[in-house]
Amino acid sequence: MKIQTIKDFFAPSAWRLGGAVRRAALTLLMMVLTTMTAWAESETVDTYFVDADGTRHDNITATPLTGGGSTTLAAGWYVVNSDISYTGTITLGGDVNIILCDGKTMTVSEDDNTIYGESKALHIYGQS
Repeated sequence: MKIQTIKDFFAPSAWRLGGAVRRAALTLLMMVLTTMTAWAESETVDTYFVDADGTRHDNITATPLTGGGSTTLAAGWYVVNSDISYTGTITLGGDVNIILCDGKTMTVSEDDNTIYGESKALHIYGQS
């Protein structure tokens, strides 16, 4: 029996295939779905910030932060455009710039070394 679509895979006659073939097909399906989720989380947005002198800087491409547990932030620009919370350590993988949108909050747990990055810089900017 030849399986041509995912619908064919779930047909009752497809279950006569060996367990290894079914496991391989399901593993492949999970890999595709996981990759699609990772792409969705790494989308960027255009935003702006206002520096200490009051100058507005437009057209900043940044990755939205979503909160969660421990994470590593690579060098680059990030934006907090919703209220978020981190419960673990944030490791700086390079010089990190975070734009905190007006009215939004970023909460980080109060453990030792909550934000860690030896010889790295963390810059936090606002929008007003």
